[in-house]
Amino acid sequence: MTLGATGVVAALFVGGGLALAVVGVLLRSQRRSETLAELLELAGGEHDVPVEAVTESPAGLTVGAVTARLGDVFGRLDTRGSVERMLTKADVPLRPGEFLFLAGAAVVVVGLLVGLGSGSVFAGLPAAVLVAIGARFYLVRRARKRREALRAQLPDAFSLIASAVVSGHTFLRSIQLLREQIADPLSGEFDRVVAEVVLGSNLNDALDRMALRTEIEELRWAVQAVR
Repeated sequence: MTLGATGVVAALFVGGGLALAVVGVLLRSQRRSETLAELLELAGGEHDVPVEAVTESPAGLTVGAVTARLGDVFGRLDTRGSVERMLTKADVPLRPGEFLFLAGAAVVVVGLLVGLGSGSVFAGLPAAVLVAIGARFYLVRRARKRREALRAQLPDAFSLIASAVVSGHTFLRSIQLLREQIADPLSGEFDRVVAEVVLGSNLNDALDRMALRTEIEELRWAVQAVR
C-alpha cells in the first residue's frame, strides 16, 4: 500500500498542528512559571491571591486556548492518572492531555513521514511504535535522574533547615530561606510547597505531597519527623 498526495497533505496538516500545539504549550508553561513566581512573592500572606493565579481558563480562540481545550479532551484518556503521576515525577510542565496530544501527534507525523519516504504505509508503523515507546522512556529516565539529583541535595538541605530553626526561624521561614540557597530540582519542590501554603494548604500536608511525588524514602522519614 503506497502513500500519495493525500499522505503528504495529511503529514503537513498534522505537522503544522503539532507546531502550533508546541507553541501553545510553551506559552502556557511560561505563564505557569510566572504564576508560581507571583505566588511566591505573596508567601508572606500580606495580600490576597488573585483568581487568575490559580486558574487556567484562557479565553478566546488563541493558540493557548486551543491547546488547553485539546489538553482537556486528550486528558480524559488518562483515566487512572498514571500519565499525570509520571509527568509530576519527571517535572515536565505539561498536563496529561497536552502530553498525550503531543506524543500522539508525533507518532502520526513520524509514521507518515517514514511511510512517505519508503513508499509504504506499513513501513511507518515500526517508527510510530518506537516514538510512542520513546515518549514513555523519556519520562521514566527523566524522573529517575531527577530523583537521584534530589536525593543528593537532601543532606545539605536538612542541615540548612536545622540551622535556620535553631536560629529561631519558623519551619516555613526556614524553607523559604532554603529556597534561596539551593538549586533545582530541590528548590523547585520547595517553591511548590510554599505556593501551596500561600493558597491555603497546611504545611504538613504540602510536605507530605512533596514526599509522595518524589518517592524518596529519606524525605518521607524527615517529613514524618517534623509532624
